[in-house]
Amino acid sequence: MGPCCAPTLPPRGPNKASRWTASRHLCLSPGDELLPIVAPIHHSPSHAGDHPKRGCAPTCVAKSKTKEGGKDSVVLPTHRELVKPPRTTGLQHGQGTLTGGVKNATLRYDLPPPPLAVRNLVEQAQFAHLCTVMSNMHHRRAGYPFGTLVDFAVDEAGYPIFCLSPLAIHTRNIMEDPRCSLVVQMPGWTGLANARVTMFGDVYQLPLHLQEAAREIFLQKQASEKKNRWVSGNYMFFRMHRISDIYFVGGFGTVQWVDVGDYVAATPDQIVKSKPLQTLQVLNESHSEGLRQALSSPKGMVDDAAFISIDRQGADVRVRRSSEYVVERLTFSTVRL
Repeated sequence: MGPCCAPTLPPRGPNKASRWTASRHLCLSPGDELLPIVAPIHHSPSHAGDHPKRGCAPTCVAKSKTKEGGKDSVVLPTHRELVKPPRTTGLQHGQGTLTGGVKNATLRYDLPPPPLAVRNLVEQAQFAHLCTVMSNMHHRRAGYPFGTLVDFAVDEAGYPIFCLSPLAIHTRNIMEDPRCSLVVQMPGWTGLANARVTMFGDVYQLPLHLQEAAREIFLQKQASEKKNRWVSGNYMFFRMHRISDIYFVGGFGTVQWVDVGDYVAATPDQIVKSKPLQTLQVLNESHSEGLRQALSSPKGMVDDAAFISIDRQGADVRVRRSSEYVVERLTFSTVRL
């Protein structure tokens, strides 16, 4: 898998296999650039065997021969080959008062580890808030943060991909300054109790020969939306090429800075990669009454209950008692519908 590389699927044509690796992975040729190059992509000192800084996509790591013409191509390493950077002290790496309840909450509610929970969350969510820095063309607004709702997908290593209009304010901001943050919330629920993650990183436009690959990944996740703009030449695909930090609020007492290396190395649960929205819809249609009864007790009856998130260990359920809404955790080892 290429953790720092733009995601792709194998091409439709039978004669294009030489340009592609496995599904949702890309092969970058020498000289490829991520646009715009506002600041250089930082790497570790150039010694044989050195690894790039955490969260950054290397551009020259391993060479392989393509079938056509025997040309060299640069193949990004799998996330299993990446070496995690040494941890340092401080809140940035998940240590401090804010994270004191993380392990207890994870064990108590049978939650996935935070890096895996984040991977599962971004796989299930279809929309997020992208925050950019207002460019100089906006004069008195320049330098202020600008947030907007966008749809997105992620590659095999969890790097976000966006389909943006060149006329949009946030696109123009990115063309001048790639620094962004992406706020992703658990679908089906709003409020402070909602699980959410903020990803900090640098967003760049993908090269022309990778645009089709990014489009295929988008269609995989967003096909139900049937948005014709994805096939329009007016829209371009971008990727968060470098993830610098991840801040996770998972609910149930989980608050933590997640190590980028741990996030990239985590493999999302298969159940969230296989059309999770359809899975939740089927569960709610088939088990809504049984779920409501299972959550009711003599102390309080449940008026409505719906599955809003799922992983291999359990599910998060939106529960309504009278006018009050809460999110409760159900584990597959304890619930019987």
